[in-house]
Amino acid sequence: MPVIRAYRVHCDQCEMLSINGVACHEHGCPNMGAKWDRETRTWVKYYECWNCGCEVLRGEECDCTMPMDHEDPTEDDDEEDNDQ
Repeated sequence: MPVIRAYRVHCDQCEMLSINGVACHEHGCPNMGAKWDRETRTWVKYYECWNCGCEVLRGEECDCTMPMDHEDPTEDDDEEDNDQ
């Protein structure tokens, strides 16, 4: 028989309740839409990246918008020199 583990989740901003096993905040709670982080035991807010759709921690940038380390900016310059 599978073992079911339950984790206690609480909110310091509202009186949470569980509806069909899903933890729900009260309407208007500042933690609404955030996810519970078991390690830090806090509510963490994420946003959806406009470019790739991945969930990104609020206040940080998605990896898809950062320049790649392997891109060499001088490659474009070489191509321009050859055209002339």
